[in-house]
Amino acid sequence: MSYENAASTRMLATHCCLCGRPLVDADSVERGIGPVCMKRLMGDVPAGPDREKVNGLVYEASVALSFGKRDSVVKLAEEIAKLGYVVVAARVVEASLGAPIRIESKGNEYRFVAPFVDGFGSILRRALPGASVRWGGKEDKAWYVSSNARNALWKFCKSAYAGSVIVTDTTVRTIPGI
Repeated sequence: MSYENAASTRMLATHCCLCGRPLVDADSVERGIGPVCMKRLMGDVPAGPDREKVNGLVYEASVALSFGKRDSVVKLAEEIAKLGYVVVAARVVEASLGAPIRIESKGNEYRFVAPFVDGFGSILRRALPGASVRWGGKEDKAWYVSSNARNALWKFCKSAYAGSVIVTDTTVRTIPGI
């Protein structure tokens, strides 16, 4: 079996932004550029200290997924994120469990992406009284919530998406219930 057909490669399923070849290494996925193109641009770049460990965790997640062990995949993604490879962790979750809920800090707002539900804006505004809530538009497909509503947004996530996986700027985790 070639590396392009390996389960762990299919799980990451991302490509070099310069040449289009599949990226199979944690450092490459995190940067978005493969080792050959990186060397061509910048010379030898040292590997991250946890690269081998993260590559092993991605492999373990692909094996867990093949056995239908969703909870194991989430735990492995959480461990990958703790090692600083949040992009890789998000990709593992997305490839195995579908699009996760995302919350990213954008200046004085949070960018919030969740599965579409008809009337979602009204639901979100009612759940976050007093907070500034705006739609990012068709291109962005995200809601923006003022950062002063952080606790209310988390409470909303816990009530509406308990058990779902959330990806933030720094971590991947399962949303607990209220």
